[in-house]
Amino acid sequence: MELLLVLDRTGSIRRSMPTVLSFAQDLVSDFTIGDSLTRVGVVQFNEDAEVLIQLSADAAAINSAISGGGPSSGQTSISDGINLAVGLLGAARAGAPVTMLVLTDGVQTVDGGDVAAIAAATDAKARG
Repeated sequence: MELLLVLDRTGSIRRSMPTVLSFAQDLVSDFTIGDSLTRVGVVQFNEDAEVLIQLSADAAAINSAISGGGPSSGQTSISDGINLAVGLLGAARAGAPVTMLVLTDGVQTVDGGDVAAIAAATDAKARG
């Protein structure tokens, strides 16, 4: 499996950030990480998005990426996070199932609003 985590790092999630990070780390720990098993990529977003780690089979590096992002600030561009995560699939293994999990507390407030977020999610779904 290729698991893509798209994490909200906006100002509005600041108080919940420890819970979001803990959830993401717990989720990853439930998978057997390995080159032929599950690889994880992590993206964070506020009004822009940033790759914290490309698809990786290094559990320690994934955990470090999840805990090392931030800080929480700015507005919300869910579409930027989704689009950047889809870009990580260029390194996906052929035939490996792909799962994207977007963790956010709200609606898109910049870059086209919810219409853009829904369009990005629809495009991601169409790409598998």
